[in-house]
Amino acid sequence: MHKVLHVGPDTCSVVSKLLKEEDTEAWGVEPYDIEDVEESCKSLVGKGIVRTPGHQKAKVAELSKFSRPAKMRSSSWWIRFFDQSSLKENETAVKKFEQATSKSSYLPACQVFHLNPYH
Repeated sequence: MHKVLHVGPDTCSVVSKLLKEEDTEAWGVEPYDIEDVEESCKSLVGKGIVRTPGHQKAKVAELSKFSRPAKMRSSSWWIRFFDQSSLKENETAVKKFEQATSKSSYLPACQVFHLNPYH
């Protein structure tokens, strides 16, 4: 059984695709208010599978809580951060994600990391 938590944009779309995979449980956190969405996304939110943590609008996504543009971090910065925090990438999950995305031609618009549980 694979358990996946997706945090980021397009959460409803990603989670609904993951739920179709055999032996996979998925949940998501959408960082922005969900407005004008499909019924399937409203259903995921209604069931508690997808949540939005606040009332931040997608239009101001580029602003941090300090009212200045958020600094975009490179993949290498995140890898160093994970290493310093004793977080390791889950190679099995990485391969499964790559296989699933290649089947559906999904191209993420953001960086994607699959981490092992933190112990």
